[in-house]
Amino acid sequence: MRYEPDQEELFLNEYIKENAQFHSLSYLQDQVHIYRNLELVTLVIIDTHRYLDDIKTKDFTQEEHHEYAYRYLTKLKKVWSMFGMQEDTMTLDQIKEIFSSIAKVN
Repeated sequence: MRYEPDQEELFLNEYIKENAQFHSLSYLQDQVHIYRNLELVTLVIIDTHRYLDDIKTKDFTQEEHHEYAYRYLTKLKKVWSMFGMQEDTMTLDQIKEIFSSIAKVN
């Protein structure tokens, strides 16, 4: 869940009033942006492990594999764009194939 932009700005302005070491809204907005990016990378790393573990240990239908692949690719695209990579670095079909291959091995 995330605050709406106006709610976030209100919160950050109030935070600045209470914490003199932060001098500007733009500084805090930059810090929030860095934090969100770090959280996104962390989420993708954790999901990589979790998704692969789930695929290896659970019986999934093909539709469930595709749903996992789609959710994972959506998160990967956000991280790729953060690092300046093209969103089409990998396709949904490629991710589906990887997930299916992992499931077949186990």
